Amino acid sequence: MTSTFMARSTLCGALLSLALAGCGGGGSGSTPATETPSAGTPVSPSPAASSPEGSAGTGSPAASASVVTLPSYVALRQASNTAPATPAADVSAGLLAANQHAAVEHLNQVLPGNDNVAVVPPLTLAVLRSLGAAASGNSLAEIGKLFDLAPTPYASLQQTGHVTSQWWAERGQRFGTGFLSAIDTPKLGSPPATSSFAETGFGDGTAGSDSAFMQGLMAASADLSINAFDTPANIRLLALHSLNAKTAWTAVQPFDGVFERGADDMLRLPMVRVSNGVVRHVGTDFTADLLPAGDYALLTLRPAPGTLDAFASTRLESALAESVQALMSVGATPAAGDMVLPLMNSKLPFRADGPLRLAGVNQVYDEINADLRNLDGVGGTYVQTASPASVLQIAADGLTMHAAQATAFTFSPRNVNGPTYGSGVTNVTFPSYFCFGTCVWPTPDLRSFFIAVLDARGWVVSLVAIRKLDGTAVTPTFTP
Repeated sequence: MTSTFMARSTLCGALLSLALAGCGGGGSGSTPATETPSAGTPVSPSPAASSPEGSAGTGSPAASASVVTLPSYVALRQASNTAPATPAADVSAGLLAANQHAAVEHLNQVLPGNDNVAVVPPLTLAVLRSLGAAASGNSLAEIGKLFDLAPTPYASLQQTGHVTSQWWAERGQRFGTGFLSAIDTPKLGSPPATSSFAETGFGDGTAGSDSAFMQGLMAASADLSINAFDTPANIRLLALHSLNAKTAWTAVQPFDGVFERGADDMLRLPMVRVSNGVVRHVGTDFTADLLPAGDYALLTLRPAPGTLDAFASTRLESALAESVQALMSVGATPAAGDMVLPLMNSKLPFRADGPLRLAGVNQVYDEINADLRNLDGVGGTYVQTASPASVLQIAADGLTMHAAQATAFTFSPRNVNGPTYGSGVTNVTFPSYFCFGTCVWPTPDLRSFFIAVLDARGWVVSLVAIRKLDGTAVTPTFTP
């Protein structure tokens, strides 16, 4: 863990962590009609939530004013949803800088030891908001050691609106309205909220035949199944956060790039050159090319010769900010450019909860000691995550980025904060780990570079580091 991260960086204080303050009533554009609990203050269990399973599927009496079912909450939201205010120019500039810093810092945490990696700040924010909103007691205190939970203006504007969030609960389960409002952020400047809420049959075993639920799982990842989680019958809430971004281009020039590894060792890579609409900015030690494409823009940033890790840790954040300013600001007059990209379809290492795991925050994932009473006021719930790799596809017609993470809030009868629990079990720790992409031999003639998918304001939707690429070995019949 870097000292920058431990020192409450902008990632912690200005962007991601502010969303965690949502557990103090939520900074979203949704204002429930019922009173919401404050951060770290457990909701008193209602008569309907006195059993280890809460009120799931029991048909019990109405809950207290601070706890609702998902259908009840949806009705409250529809009656009170409002759009967030437009921030002042200086606030917008600060949020942009915080977004870029979050992307670069997270990338630097996962880049060493990996080949090609991706980070997705809006998706990371959505997941961390979920965990922070559910946390209570010691769990929230643990998060607070690393994240400044002080509220600030425009907290709801931290969500870019590109994340699709689906929330699935056991039929009849009741939740703290403060938790639900804290995770329910409307699309920037445009209600209704981007989250969708529904119920399914975890406990009664009918979830597998629920077509809408299964389609939601498939939308998050073709490889993800409810069976990926332990004790699925005890899942109180399953969150599916996903982000899909696509940029398209025209008038492209496909070609085979042949790169030398030695006098008799070559590598062929299918490539594409894009020129139509591309603009360029040349910095002191990098070149940036930008292609606006509808709701998104694609930026490639190629450092001068040197290591990818060194540039990422010392120059990437300033180079990214300089490029966005030069290429996307009002009145900018950049030169024409072109963008050379490898055609590829790759899974890249990704975890939306990476900052917490890399910081050693374990209690929310601890089946025995997690304290997530802000979820429903009952306790006894911990977090499981199933994190498929993000997918980056560069094709002849454009670039597509897909990333998703599923988070299950699962009840454990052994949890010491639940209504009942078993014998004492020591605290569980969870190692940080990342999946690895396919490794191929190095190609010295094709220098490493960065790809950023930006929204119309210049906010980073995804930041990718490309170090190695798949190709086909070629035996030359001539001297290169």
